[in-house]
Amino acid sequence: MVTRLKRVLAVLAVSLLLVSAGCLGGLTGSDGNESANGDDVSESEILSQIEEIETYQFELNQSTETPEGNVTITADGEVDEPNERMYLSMTQEMDVGLGGAIEMEQYVIGDTQYVLMQGVWQQMEVQEDIWEEEGDELSEQGDVIETGELEVVGTETINDVETTVVRVDGTDELIDDLEADVEEDAQQQQMQSEVAIDNVTYHFYVDEETHTLHRTEMEMSMEENGQSVQTSMEMTFFEHNEPVDIELPEAAEDAEEIDDDAMGDPA
Repeated sequence: MVTRLKRVLAVLAVSLLLVSAGCLGGLTGSDGNESANGDDVSESEILSQIEEIETYQFELNQSTETPEGNVTITADGEVDEPNERMYLSMTQEMDVGLGGAIEMEQYVIGDTQYVLMQGVWQQMEVQEDIWEEEGDELSEQGDVIETGELEVVGTETINDVETTVVRVDGTDELIDDLEADVEEDAQQQQMQSEVAIDNVTYHFYVDEETHTLHRTEMEMSMEENGQSVQTSMEMTFFEHNEPVDIELPEAAEDAEEIDDDAMGDPA
């Protein structure tokens, strides 16, 4: 049971990394603050608003197509930055190999993450200080926004909020960093992964008045270990700066502790 759990955790880690911007911290920003087509959308105001958000909830839908089959991920969660708490509930369904669905719950409390899968609680140290480096899901979107020019492409209503839709095409810098970090993460999990990203495009849905980010969409095509892979992701943010209550379940307090090396143990 424990060995299978470790393998599944490693696969989920790489799968999520392929569609998240979490590995893009530290990228340099563009020189301009306005969108490429001259519309009144300010990069600096969007980034400033992201920094002011301390609590929020989110939903994620991801679909990945490969020659061997498809993988879909649905997730929802909430984040409390001041108290260094995060919660995630995720379901991964796949028709690759034997197929089937995998469900997981995860809590991050300070520098420790607790994972429930197949009825088993395990805990491990967080590999990076996400709270100091603003590595949560919303802050990661700002890293992407900084890498390229903003282009306004339309408007859309998200959860009764009128938003401006801003497109950002992946720059060579963004693609290089994403490829390197995906491969590094795979190596840490003792998995073989050679990634070549052909292109990646983001759409950000920003409140027209407050510049609050309400949704991110991403389309990416790449080759992984010589196979063509197409990935699309939609992440919606809501309840910005509203109270959240993230409490670690009592059952998780006795979670078995494992280290990062055990996560990648293929035995």
